[in-house]
Amino acid sequence: MIKLFRIVLLAVWAGAGALTWAQEAQPDRYLLQVSLDPEDRVISGTATMDYTNDSQASIPALYFLLMPNYSREPNPHLAPAVLDSSYWSGFDPAWMKIFSVRTLDGTALDFTVERGPDWFQTYSLDETLLRIDLPQPLEPGQRITVVIEFETKFPHISGADEGFHNGTFTWRFGWSPIPVPATELRDGQYIAPRPYYKFLMPAVLYELELTLPKEYVVAAGGDSQSEEPHPDLKGQKIVRVTTEIPVRSIPISISDKFRKYELQEEIPILVYYRPGHEANARVLATYAHEILEYYQAHFGAFSYKRLVIVEAASDGYFGMTADGFVMLGNSFFFEKDLGVAGALDRLTEYILAHEIAHLWWGIGIGADLNAENFFSEAFSDYLSITYFEEKYGEFGPNLIQIERAGLLEKFIQSQLGYLNLRRHLSELPYVTVHKNRFDEAIIKPQQDVRYANYSAVRLYNKGYLVLRALRGLLGHETMNRILRTAYERWAHKFITAPEFESLVEEIAGQDFSEFFNVWLHRDDDPALYLDYAVTGFEAEPLELPKDAPKDADRYLVRVFLERKGPIHMPVTVIAVSELDEEFTYTYSSENPKEVWEFRSKRPIKEVRVDPYEVTPDVNRLNNYYPQRTRVITNGDNDMPLDAYLVRVNPLGQTVEIGFLNDYRLIFANGYIGGWLNLGRGTVASAVIAPTGTDIFGVVSLSWMTFAQPNIGYRGTWWVPHERFALTVARLLDAPEGPSGPYVPVLFAALDYQRSELLKNLYIFGLSLRQGLNFTQLSLQGITRIRLWPNVYLDVAGDFGLGFNTQGGFRFDLRELSSFKNIKGFPFADRFRWLTYMEVNFPLQREMGYNLLNLALINQIDQAVYMIAGRTAPTFESWLSTEGAKVEAGIEFRVRGTSIGGLLPFTLVLRLGYPFVGAEHSEQNVLISIGVAFE
Repeated sequence: MIKLFRIVLLAVWAGAGALTWAQEAQPDRYLLQVSLDPEDRVISGTATMDYTNDSQASIPALYFLLMPNYSREPNPHLAPAVLDSSYWSGFDPAWMKIFSVRTLDGTALDFTVERGPDWFQTYSLDETLLRIDLPQPLEPGQRITVVIEFETKFPHISGADEGFHNGTFTWRFGWSPIPVPATELRDGQYIAPRPYYKFLMPAVLYELELTLPKEYVVAAGGDSQSEEPHPDLKGQKIVRVTTEIPVRSIPISISDKFRKYELQEEIPILVYYRPGHEANARVLATYAHEILEYYQAHFGAFSYKRLVIVEAASDGYFGMTADGFVMLGNSFFFEKDLGVAGALDRLTEYILAHEIAHLWWGIGIGADLNAENFFSEAFSDYLSITYFEEKYGEFGPNLIQIERAGLLEKFIQSQLGYLNLRRHLSELPYVTVHKNRFDEAIIKPQQDVRYANYSAVRLYNKGYLVLRALRGLLGHETMNRILRTAYERWAHKFITAPEFESLVEEIAGQDFSEFFNVWLHRDDDPALYLDYAVTGFEAEPLELPKDAPKDADRYLVRVFLERKGPIHMPVTVIAVSELDEEFTYTYSSENPKEVWEFRSKRPIKEVRVDPYEVTPDVNRLNNYYPQRTRVITNGDNDMPLDAYLVRVNPLGQTVEIGFLNDYRLIFANGYIGGWLNLGRGTVASAVIAPTGTDIFGVVSLSWMTFAQPNIGYRGTWWVPHERFALTVARLLDAPEGPSGPYVPVLFAALDYQRSELLKNLYIFGLSLRQGLNFTQLSLQGITRIRLWPNVYLDVAGDFGLGFNTQGGFRFDLRELSSFKNIKGFPFADRFRWLTYMEVNFPLQREMGYNLLNLALINQIDQAVYMIAGRTAPTFESWLSTEGAKVEAGIEFRVRGTSIGGLLPFTLVLRLGYPFVGAEHSEQNVLISIGVAFE
């Protein structure tokens, strides 16, 4: 039966090979006949693949991408200790090997494995491109079928995709060869001079025939899936997956731990989850059903026959999508209800909605994911946020809403209840990046990206805000019509920026070239931005005749509008009178300043610019006149984007005044403080404490510099490198000891830190304190040495010199906690040296141990350490080891999370012993426990 099935199938493929350009409607077909070897973590077999020449020129060869080989070599620009975070036991290569290539009739074809394109990285490029030489050129519109024998290895990773982890084999894209479209060839060659390489994944009809051990469950994207025992191999089964529409891949996630829940609807929703997680699997299925109904009603019919949702093999709140397939971090399945059930339900729904939206944009409608990933991420965010806001409202708190009473519930509501999805997860990141001058054009290839660290904000957040602004100009219905039409025309194909822009102009009947140019393409540095303001208004009484009707307009109102940014687009302005009458005006903003005049019955009390928050305005504070103030009297958190914040905290006895993260002024019991954020890590701060007739305080200016190291990825990456702080302070100190008397001390300080945490792994610091009659200087350094995978030696040193220092400006040995009960502790003096060494390694990882549903223990690390140090009264005696104190011990670090994973913590248990520097009678093991919240 199996043999007959293959013969019939090959006959179908052979017949398909005769199709020509005139029959282009028939998509290419791929048949993957493979077997999984769980022990060796390889999947091997054949790929029978159609290839149609979709270009206008004949081609002498076919090209296929071998994506796993981009992970065949370690990144040489990152330290092995940094790479360890991506792998379970140190770097483990992925690879794809090609054994043979032939035609359907068995004729062998010559092939070579070559160096591929460098879209996103600059290392491990060898053997990433398969070239198949054809016996004769393939003419435009002609199709050929080839059979590629290959093998792909799943590396043992710490993440969720493109590897093996936690008993699960997962690979969404590229575990089999990916064809390079003929349109991407230059004179028949793929590797050829060009501005940049597009990253395109063609959509074809897939069929998968997978043989694997019968205990494994396969979650795969596809329109239908079936399985049966293998007729010849005992303990094996065959899983078949087919697609009825062209898709970009057959994503697979395979585990012997999976269980399945199926929601039977018009579009079946299958959720693959791990034991104990069925309740949230059912919740996710119901969310998915509602999301699909909304998307189909507004953005076009769902083209897949079913939707598969998979619990990822690793922790975290993340999502990934492929054709008919959504994978969510397993924190959505068991961690989100930790401590406070339901706190993260809406966040879960939004992320699921974003991932499902990719089945319309990014996966459904394809795009060049190198230069035009905007069409994937920004559009998916637009669909998901539009869905979310229609369900939960656009304005006000809408992300964290807890409807049950309780102590933890009240705490979470007070700290996070203010969050608005769009304002705080889209607008705020964009505004922050703009302030820090890390913004740039949305559409550009990765090689030209100037601020690669912030690509997510550029593509997701800024991209979404641009689409929201476009909707503001078009209206909801026209925007929906554009999105539906785009899906009808380009589903399972590729869309380009010019094509989308032309579609908008076609349906809207307007010229949007300037809009798209300034928001998507122009690459000024600093980036173009939009900032509207209302700077004031006035109401001039009109001279009316005595017999004027009572309802006559009595005031001439002038509203002063201003555009501060270089981008302009029409914006709505609303003026509100004392009678709550609303007057509406459209400010074209072509002129930087404009006066809007109108008449009203009563004076105006408020003017609002862009009241519906349609535009990507980088400063909403000046959108209102008078400027708004948000007053909180119970200590709850808030962060309004359009108002000053005044927060009274009765418990902490503080009053805060500020705006966003730009500045704060804090009045507290005994002191006044504040800070001013100038962008890119530059902050000015001050604290003043009046005491009677005297004043004490600290004034500081801190800033940082950035390095742009080569980290093996395209684009320019900005890494914090050096930090500086200048401080002037007048504080109280007790020169004779902590019991006093206290005297004022005036000093200046310079702090410097240099770090390199990607390649060489070190931190070096210098601190200088200069008083009127003393000098204190200290040098610190720490480095990490990798001994084995996940086993590290950390070495640190600290050297302090104090000249005429007293009281709190002396150095001590508080780090030697086992000496705590020994006379003289903490051994303060003017000079000090201290060295620290520890070997640390994980004892247990990914434990997922639940503590009364209040906390989750994820990992236990162990460290064996030794600390040696000495303080001395004089420089001459400073470097002597005489009188040195040595502590050795063991430290256990228990890492976990609480409150839905929002509160990470580390519990530290230390057992220290004073080996040197204590009397025999004083040598006891000291056990200390501490908790740090991250």
